Amino acid sequence: MVKVPLNLVSSIKFWEILKNLFIVPISNPLNHKPVFSSKSKSDEKSNLSALPSPNAFNTLAMGTVIEGNVRSASDIRVDGSIFGNLTCDSKVIIGPSGMIEGDVICSSAHIEGKYKGKLTVGDILNIRENAVVTGDVITQKLIVQAGASFNGSCVMKNK
Repeated sequence: MVKVPLNLVSSIKFWEILKNLFIVPISNPLNHKPVFSSKSKSDEKSNLSALPSPNAFNTLAMGTVIEGNVRSASDIRVDGSIFGNLTCDSKVIIGPSGMIEGDVICSSAHIEGKYKGKLTVGDILNIRENAVVTGDVITQKLIVQAGASFNGSCVMKNK
């Protein structure tokens, strides 16, 4: 083996030759999808219908206001405000500073804040001591703690 000292000029030439030999340009090296594409709406909706992670949890922070309908496949905690309907395949939690005005359909609910509308709960509804609930409730099981305000009708249904 012969050792050849390389000066800066020969080093640069060496690396240029090496680069040309081994580096092949790839049109999309990380296989990224373009930000703007010509996909149809049905293609985009099929990507959105993937099942959520079992540990997924949505939070609407205090001070956040949503005007419109909300759909969630996993648990959702509302510490802000929703003016519109909420459909949730899992649990809805309205925190102490949270408020929902609209219809809610969910599997279970835990209310500490304010709610006004029609509430349909598949399993258990827990109305905490500082909650204010106004409207019609349909549920399988109901817990109303002392101090809670519940004004409306309640229909108890079996599954």
